[in-house]
Amino acid sequence: QGGGHLEVRIAVVGNVDSGKSTMVGVLTRSMLDDGRGSAREKVLKFTHEAQTGRTSSIGQHNLCISSTGEILNDSSFRQ
Repeated sequence: QGGGHLEVRIAVVGNVDSGKSTMVGVLTRSMLDDGRGSAREKVLKFTHEAQTGRTSSIGQHNLCISSTGEILNDSSFRQ
């Protein structure tokens, strides 16, 4: 903690194909998924992940929230 902000780390775990990467994409990009993996695509690291539809790497994604609950992630980051 420092600089007037609170840092919270959350691990997302679950069965294969349960929507973990999709949920992370929805939360960190402030967008809804289109049912075809558009939100999940935002968190993929490797081309084989996009080809198979399965995330195979560990990642860290930030969600910045103001004291009023507003999502502060930059809009260009959401693209």
